[in-house]
Amino acid sequence: MTVATHVFAVRVPPDHPSLAGHFPDRPMVPGALLLDEICRALKAWRPDLRVVGIESFKFSTPLAPAQEALVALEAVAPTRVQCRCTAGATTVASGYLRVGPAP
Repeated sequence: MTVATHVFAVRVPPDHPSLAGHFPDRPMVPGALLLDEICRALKAWRPDLRVVGIESFKFSTPLAPAQEALVALEAVAPTRVQCRCTAGATTVASGYLRVGPAP
């Protein structure tokens, strides 16, 4: 299997509905929203695959609204994709997704 990598940018607007309660005094992008963006990028990059599980995932640093993050997806096995999300030189989140054929 050849290693393939896809990098894309994520920027959640400050008026996104999920930010209203997450958190009122210091808004941050919810991890679930970031994971959703990663799944969308995977679908755009590899429409033949879908996420079937999260093997492991760690959120290291909060991502602020309107802050740009780069997400790198790398196919490390036929059923495994490594993800790394960075904002500048800081790792925001990283982990592994299990993937399978898209329906």
